[in-house]
Amino acid sequence: MTQNELRERLNAGNTDGIFLFCGEEDYLKRHYLGELRRRIVTDEGLAPFVHFVFDGAEIDLDALLDVVRTPSMFGEGKLIEWHNADMDAMKESALKAFEAFCEEASEEVGNTLVITVTGEGLDVGTEKRPSKLFARLSKCLNAVPFYRSTDAALISWIRRHFTAEGLSYAENLPAAMLARVGHDMDTLSSEIEKLAAYVKANGISPVTEKELSFVCIRTVESDAFSLTNALLDGKMEDAYRYLGDMKQRRVDPISILGQVAKLYADLLSVALLADEGMREKEIAKALGMHEYKAGLYFRSAKRMGVSVVEEKLALCTRIDAALKSGTASYRGLEQLVATLGNNK
Repeated sequence: MTQNELRERLNAGNTDGIFLFCGEEDYLKRHYLGELRRRIVTDEGLAPFVHFVFDGAEIDLDALLDVVRTPSMFGEGKLIEWHNADMDAMKESALKAFEAFCEEASEEVGNTLVITVTGEGLDVGTEKRPSKLFARLSKCLNAVPFYRSTDAALISWIRRHFTAEGLSYAENLPAAMLARVGHDMDTLSSEIEKLAAYVKANGISPVTEKELSFVCIRTVESDAFSLTNALLDGKMEDAYRYLGDMKQRRVDPISILGQVAKLYADLLSVALLADEGMREKEIAKALGMHEYKAGLYFRSAKRMGVSVVEEKLALCTRIDAALKSGTASYRGLEQLVATLGNNK
């Protein structure tokens, strides 16, 4: 089940069923769980009779089934929550028991059971290639994967929040906020509220990067996105710090390299178009790229030139082949970062 399908069901008032909220984007899990609570637990005085919460990597399925089977009080539906389940840790016998539970629980009407797992509790795979376990669970319940939001999705989301706050803002502000504050939706939401409070109190309109820089924190993100930004800016100290943190957290080096290689592939596309005389806005339109991002790439591409970008992309390809053949690991990435950091 996609997020859009979940939203459509909520708007139609169809909340019955078993839902598995999984993936990396915890903010969205909490958001949709809040929407379910708002629709089902309409009277806080009745909450003890219609709202039940369990927590833990494992659970007593018989006890959970007893709650599911208990008749709803006062003719109301029930919301049952099980948080922090660990599906990846389930052995085959436990999985079969869980599938049998889902089959029995689905026969009971008037229940909404929401099971939440962290990104570590279930490997969902990708939209095009879901994991085997995610595909298996999807057959017995409504599995809703909340993948990490893309830059484009987050920029649209920031725009909606600005609009909801009644703010008039510079066109590039959402992208600039993403670049400054980072990709964590909880942090973004908090910083948007803080920025809105400041500009409203001071009668500022439209909001620009000046207010953004004054009010909002600069977040240091240790991920491939922050690594590529540091490489583009030639900030090698930051690049090595990000890479070291990811190494300590055992982030898959092939995944890191994939995002770094994509950066230089995109950068080469921009460099080639810039070499033909195209300007930033023209390049953004031709490549379907956001203007803010195209501007960053345009300036880096002009500084390096086509031949240098080609060399860096070729190096990414060679290291990628070495990683996938098992002949290199983080050492290869560290050598790559050292070479890529030379943006001359």
